[in-house]
Amino acid sequence: MDFANHDITLIRKNGTASGGIVPGADIQKLSFLKGDALEDELTSFVNAIILRQTPEVTGQMGRDALKIALNIMEQIRATNARFGSQ
Repeated sequence: MDFANHDITLIRKNGTASGGIVPGADIQKLSFLKGDALEDELTSFVNAIILRQTPEVTGQMGRDALKIALNIMEQIRATNARFGSQ
């Protein structure tokens, strides 16, 4: 996902695909509208509270996303320490 260029590249395994950049895979590039993801998420959450509905992004989903982000940060830190990069 490229937030700067507002696009996303999907790579899906496809046993029948040959050649191309990634043999055995279909590659699809999609675009999305420019926006502020955090603002959209907060607006959705506030609307769910006002309308007494289940939020689109639950607390568990938020915790799961945080766990993934912290894991990625730890892997980057460990890689930088291993190769002497700062």
